[in-house]
Amino acid sequence: MLTTLSGKGQVVIPQAIREKFSLQTGDNFIIAAKNNIVILKKIKIKGDFEDLCKPIKKIVRKIEKEFD
Repeated sequence: MLTTLSGKGQVVIPQAIREKFSLQTGDNFIIAAKNNIVILKKIKIKGDFEDLCKPIKKIVRKIEKEFD
């Protein structure tokens, strides 16, 4: 699927993906980027932010290993 970055820095997530992952307006995400890869992880805001970041950090480390 192809999408475009707007002048405001916004990216439209295609409808098929929004439906597949039940993404709704106002959902919160953690974003990580490394080696031209951008990852969005939907989160529910609760508890300590660092605890919320742990799962995405594991994913980023796994991707880093794949590219090394």
